[in-house]
Amino acid sequence: MAETLPLLPRFRRPLTFGGVLDETFRLYRSAWTRLMAVTALASIPGGIVVVVLGGTTFLTVANLVTAGDDVTALTRTLTGLGLGIFLASAVYGLGLLVAHAGVTVMTGWLTRGQEHSVWEALGSGVRRLPVLIGSSIVYGLGTFGLTLLALPFAVLGVGIVGGLIALLAVIVWVNRPAGRRPAWLKWLMILATPFGLPIYYGVRWSLSIPAIMLERAGPVAALRRSAALVKGNWFPVAGIWLVLSIVVGILQSIPGAIIGLLALVLGLNSGDPQGPGLIVNVANSAASVVGSVLFGALSFIAATIMFIDLRNRHEGTDLDERLDLLQPQIPLLT
Repeated sequence: MAETLPLLPRFRRPLTFGGVLDETFRLYRSAWTRLMAVTALASIPGGIVVVVLGGTTFLTVANLVTAGDDVTALTRTLTGLGLGIFLASAVYGLGLLVAHAGVTVMTGWLTRGQEHSVWEALGSGVRRLPVLIGSSIVYGLGTFGLTLLALPFAVLGVGIVGGLIALLAVIVWVNRPAGRRPAWLKWLMILATPFGLPIYYGVRWSLSIPAIMLERAGPVAALRRSAALVKGNWFPVAGIWLVLSIVVGILQSIPGAIIGLLALVLGLNSGDPQGPGLIVNVANSAASVVGSVLFGALSFIAATIMFIDLRNRHEGTDLDERLDLLQPQIPLLT
């Protein structure tokens, strides 16, 4: 992304925990039509597949009941359902990557007061899609491997003892000055927490897409870049992700709750394999997609703002930009 203008003044100051959340919702309110359009256009193909799969799955379950002991019919039905789920996941996942990338680029432009179209943001996401896919694969394999590695520690640390050890380590860590926190204390917290390894590195790598879109980093380099910026700020970043996951989850559930309430008022039974049940299940799938389109951009905006803020803190990027603006333009002598 071409960064032709400096950051707006309010993004040059260090942002607190609440400041990141405030700026996230502020940007969403100020440009919600463009941000929602980016998410919607990127999610349309996957959304259609998800809605169709919702109805197909409902009918498939009904067919499984009527199939009885017919092994051939049962195998054919389960195979078709599995392929459908794989296809829906692939299409929806690709759309989500493009949406995340498009909102990231749009947010980067907004933090600099630049005006660009929705199609420019989507085009940027599509052009970087191979890198986004590669980074997602590396991220997935990394967290999966760390989960397997954490299994022995999770088994040994589950229960009151492991929880108490992790809690005491956190208390000691928080109350120690930043320069006097030994490395062994950090690893004690991580290893004593069930599945602490994938959680720790999942947060460290969580800003990889802004690195790809704002700095054009490669798949592995983006994870390294994210880990370097989050280092020393793990708890604030993890806290912001936790708060946002709760808020966005509640907001995204509103369309589904409305569908459920309407079905209750109209007396439609979602378990009925006939028309009413199919309608309710398809409507629930559509409501899930609508909720994602309406509020999914919030998490992507927050990731971009955190990336920019951490870059300013670690590297003084905002100061470099201001110094560039203050440098006198000396004309060349002829």
